Amino acid sequence: MAAGCYIFKVPVLRDMATAYGFVEGSQHNAESLLRDGELVLVAPGGMREALRPSSQKYQLDISDRKGFAKLAMRTGAPVILSACPAADDIYHVVPNPVTDWVYNRYRLAAPVIFGKYGTPIPKPAKLVHYLNAPMSPPDNGTDDDPEAVDAFHARLESRLQEMLTEHASA
Repeated sequence: MAAGCYIFKVPVLRDMATAYGFVEGSQHNAESLLRDGELVLVAPGGMREALRPSSQKYQLDISDRKGFAKLAMRTGAPVILSACPAADDIYHVVPNPVTDWVYNRYRLAAPVIFGKYGTPIPKPAKLVHYLNAPMSPPDNGTDDDPEAVDAFHARLESRLQEMLTEHASA
């Protein structure tokens, strides 16, 4: 399992993550794991996607997150998309410049959120993860062909948005 780089900068967290089988999230580590036949879970939007304001609920913005598509193309690994629309229902996220500044500067979460009764307690939500059938990268594309990467990424992004929209009211 890969985890954000900040976890591996804190000795105690690094040791715990390593003990549970996590590896630092990097293209190199992900490629090595895939080539060894392991499964790799990535969240292309990551924390930035999780911090988007509630006014953008169920909307995906990974247009500039193409590393996972390139990785699949480089290794030939199929991509299985996962969507959990109800995750957007747990908190009301308020947009604010401090959250953006902290994330952009330190890659840490500092959201202004309101849960149950306006508290930090999460609102109850049935968290169901929907999985898509594996989507194989194109046979004729390589990860250094920008048009092939863009086309594969667009296909993945479009399907993931469909999954979010389709299951948002479920």
